[in-house]
Amino acid sequence: MKKAFLLIATLTMSLTLAAQTTRKEMYKHLEYTGSNYCSYFGGKTKLTKAPEGYRPFYISHYGRHGSRYMLSNKAYHETIDILQKADSAGVLTKLGRKTLGKLRRAYADATGHAGELTRLGGRQHEGLAERMYRRFPEVFARGNRIQAYSTLVHRCQESMQFFCGRLKHLNHDIDIYQRTDKADSYFMQFAKLDLPDGPRQHEIDSIADHLEDSLYHSVDITPRLFTDQRWIDRNVKDRYRLTYRFYDIASDMQCVPELKLSFTNLFTKEELYNLWYGGNYGWSVGHGFVDGTKPRYLNVHNLLRQIMEAADKGLQQSRPNATLRFGHDTYVVPLAYLFGFDGSRQFPDPAHLRDMPAYYTDFRVTPMAANIQIIFFRKPGSDDVLVQFMLNEVEKTLPIASDCAPFYHWKDVRAFIEHRLAQVPPQEK
Repeated sequence: MKKAFLLIATLTMSLTLAAQTTRKEMYKHLEYTGSNYCSYFGGKTKLTKAPEGYRPFYISHYGRHGSRYMLSNKAYHETIDILQKADSAGVLTKLGRKTLGKLRRAYADATGHAGELTRLGGRQHEGLAERMYRRFPEVFARGNRIQAYSTLVHRCQESMQFFCGRLKHLNHDIDIYQRTDKADSYFMQFAKLDLPDGPRQHEIDSIADHLEDSLYHSVDITPRLFTDQRWIDRNVKDRYRLTYRFYDIASDMQCVPELKLSFTNLFTKEELYNLWYGGNYGWSVGHGFVDGTKPRYLNVHNLLRQIMEAADKGLQQSRPNATLRFGHDTYVVPLAYLFGFDGSRQFPDPAHLRDMPAYYTDFRVTPMAANIQIIFFRKPGSDDVLVQFMLNEVEKTLPIASDCAPFYHWKDVRAFIEHRLAQVPPQEK
């Protein structure tokens, strides 16, 4: 126990030393501190051309829904209620009064829309669809068949509709089949495997919890909102919870840019960074990327198998085709890890938790509208199939030997996927 607390103390002291580049970059781009609320910023990098003679034949895609409203309006209820109470008591600062006015405007827009796609979310998927269409026109030629699936969640259905609607606008003759069906839940939802805790589960969970908690409790904005400390002590039950509610609202404002509202002025750059830093642990530790923890990322094994099997079927077709899937960030993250993309590497030891951003940064992997695109290329007269991988429209390498990287032979990728699927423990029926 003593050893664990010494390690926690060491990690806490090391926070200012870890990932200096990331800290500097995030101070410059405060939108990154919004974590998975960060607006999509892909589509700006150039892709490597396929080897001579190879043409795109099949596309496999998994995309997160676009920018959305917060899943619940509780953050607005709690913040507005306490600020209105303070206003009646005459203890709001000038900043507090301005903040209350902005909260009312933001809440008026969000009312009745919790969890729904915002206008920006629709535009993101239209842009993704158009770039995919322009890059790989052979796949979207007249008469080609596109199959699209979404989860039962409405914002995912809407994302699919915006994406496919844009494709149809670009070429009315594409055959697009859109499907939202409970029957697809076996691969569009988590498998909920019965996974045992890892051998170091308790130790790593304790370290991560202490790190997150120390960062969470390092930020308190209540003195900036209220003039009377005694009033705060009597009326604000949890100052840190209230602060985090404002952080959630500040992050979600990226999803509704037309409101032209910002709450980042309530925080310093360091405070926003610390709140992000604490939350970033949850993605990697929670999914089991850290060695010695429960490998929860395996819960997407049915989706990974369906991706492989759908690709095999797609490659057997006489015409180019595509499979599009629209879901959530909690699927993009483990998929990126299972493919071995940059930013989703396994940590060799808990001591590396202090360097978390060097291994994983959530906003790079799963911003709003995050997506994984797998492009399959064929060459006339050859049975060889090459595959190119993108995460958020940025080329990614896999831990597979290749004589034509960043392209890989499908037979090698398929063997790699089978190896990953073999890690799923036997389940009782």
